[in-house]
Amino acid sequence: MILTDPIIALTAAVCLFGFCLAVWYYRDTLHPFAFLLPMAAFLFVYLPLDVTCKALLSATFPPEAIRWVKWMNLLFVGSLVVGCFVGSGRRRSGAPQSQTLPVIVTGHLDHRKRLTQVGVILGVCSLAAYLLNTNLQGGFVEAYSTAKGGVAAAATGYLRDPFFWAVPAVVILQLGAYNSPWRSWNYVAIALFITPFFMQAMLASRRGPAFMGFATVGAGWYLARGRRPSLPVLVAGGAGIGLLLLFLVTFRAELHLGSDLLSRLSPELVSESMGEKMSKESFGNEYFYGVNVMLSSREFERHYWGKRLLTIMFIRPIPKQLWPTKYEDVGMAEYMVNVGLGYGDALLAPAPPGAATGFAADLYVEFAMGGLLAAALAGWFYGRCWRVAKRGGHFAIVNYGCLIAFSVFFIAQTMEAILSRYLVVIVPTAILWRLLVVGRRPQQPQPEKVRSPHRRRRRDRRVPPPATPEKLPTAP
Repeated sequence: MILTDPIIALTAAVCLFGFCLAVWYYRDTLHPFAFLLPMAAFLFVYLPLDVTCKALLSATFPPEAIRWVKWMNLLFVGSLVVGCFVGSGRRRSGAPQSQTLPVIVTGHLDHRKRLTQVGVILGVCSLAAYLLNTNLQGGFVEAYSTAKGGVAAAATGYLRDPFFWAVPAVVILQLGAYNSPWRSWNYVAIALFITPFFMQAMLASRRGPAFMGFATVGAGWYLARGRRPSLPVLVAGGAGIGLLLLFLVTFRAELHLGSDLLSRLSPELVSESMGEKMSKESFGNEYFYGVNVMLSSREFERHYWGKRLLTIMFIRPIPKQLWPTKYEDVGMAEYMVNVGLGYGDALLAPAPPGAATGFAADLYVEFAMGGLLAAALAGWFYGRCWRVAKRGGHFAIVNYGCLIAFSVFFIAQTMEAILSRYLVVIVPTAILWRLLVVGRRPQQPQPEKVRSPHRRRRRDRRVPPPATPEKLPTAP
């Protein structure tokens, strides 16, 4: 089927080529290519080949418009691959994959203790934010007794967003647990801090927390030990997470407290329901919505030229309680409508609010054709962070672990989705790291510099001798 559409075939070839680079050229199954490109292949290869999606597209848009979008998606994926390849640099020759990374945290016991302190502080704050939002939602039963419930009741993001601090907390605790005498307590804390993610997934059918939970625990375990999963483990883990996400979407209406789903659940029911869900036409299809947004942006010439990203980074962090009309005052009232992507009359075809476009359509709306450069820069950033983390720096490993956990928001959703989470996580982590890890590191005494005697003699020759008073004539 894929050979009948040469543009989709080229897109699949680019994704496969990048994945092969990660596995056989860089010899690293946690390279950005290994987790970014499979998601891109699902979004830009599988979905447009789906029969119902093709029927939906052909009934809504003209063939030449659909072909243009396919070319744009290919260019965006290619730009991402090129940028990531440049940021990753050339492969380092030497040891096989299992020995390419240094063993982490083999230093002084006090250093591992400080790592554990940072992880516990971030994890406790994350757990406190989760419990606070649960209480504001009306309690645990009230929060999870309806379909697609969950906890996000705080009026300000400063009380909601610390929930994501569990991602760096888990990675840091795994760094501190490696070869540590109190590693069992670290694992208990990891289980405690990551449990809200799985509760959000299984009781509120939230796909983002489900992916973040498994990616954080799995990638953090390998990163902390300087090891990499084998290719079969990577494929099996990715397939398992994909099936879990499909399961959450399929049974979204029945995943809540008080549901009788567990009593009716069977392999036959799961397979039939998943197959029906995958073949069901929906205007909320991610690929269809991306096509809709990209064509609408071209038709209406609506681009933000970086203004929306600047709003996310500098205006969104300001509390609404201090500046209620902040988006209107900076000329970004559109941001309140599906983060500037619009719906309803702003699009060529109807689409529900809250749908995700994928990074290609999102960057095209932001920069038009300049979005290709933005995609290359995003790929370069991922590749550069991977290369720095491979050298074994502790904070670089934590940063890369966060990028892995948030990668699903970059590929499948929007830049707003990943930036808002990445910044709210990495900035407090960096400040706390600076105060408790770097700031408390003992200073090594610097040896006193001894000037070479040869330099001293040359310096002495340059200095004129002190003047001696002339002898006065003596009286006869």
